[in-house]
Amino acid sequence: MRSILALTLSTLLSATSCAAMAREHTQVCDYKLHYDVRSDADGLSLLESNQERVRIEPGRLRVDGESVSLTPSEQRRLQHYARDLRRFTQEATSVALEGVQIGLEGATLAVTTLTGKPLAADTRARMQDLQRRFAERFDGRLLSADSFGPDFDREIDASVDELVDELAEQALGGAGSMLSLALFAPSRLEARAAQVEQQVTQQIQVRADVLERRAEGLCKQVQTLDGLENSLGRFDLFSIDGPSI
Repeated sequence: MRSILALTLSTLLSATSCAAMAREHTQVCDYKLHYDVRSDADGLSLLESNQERVRIEPGRLRVDGESVSLTPSEQRRLQHYARDLRRFTQEATSVALEGVQIGLEGATLAVTTLTGKPLAADTRARMQDLQRRFAERFDGRLLSADSFGPDFDREIDASVDELVDELAEQALGGAGSMLSLALFAPSRLEARAAQVEQQVTQQIQVRADVLERRAEGLCKQVQTLDGLENSLGRFDLFSIDGPSI
């Protein structure tokens, strides 16, 4: 029985590993945000401990509550910066949600392919709740400075690990043929698990590769934004710790 569990978990974990890799690629240029970024209809705010440090509006800049005088050239650069920062926050949140989605869909595909049955209703409900919680966190209006840091990775990993255990138990409980194969034809069970793992990985890998390219695009946006804010010299949202891209 333990061998069945090991094979099932191996298949499920292979499905989620692509998502983990995709999340890692969102940090391919090792950028760091020093503030939270909040977007609204009128402009952008850079927040520290929920306190507004920088406010960017069309033609206007405030730092720590004080208006900053800008030359026409600086106003144009600030306008470009605000436009590009909005695009970055929207794409970054989309990439984060896609990474979570890839992991969940990969695990679902592994279980349903192994068992030939749909997910249990309570498991589907838990997955939908997990998707909802992350969608609320990454709604495109507030991008936290720690959104892609180690705490976020641990939060995702803990949530997905719980689901993987539950899905593995469901696969075992719903596949009597797997038990028969384990008892009388263990090599066939191993071959079946390997085939499912390959199938799931291939399908998920395509999406992970697309997500990786999008993440690389994020890094290029960070480089542009970092250059603009350095030219303005009034605030510092981004720092790039790794090699240039």
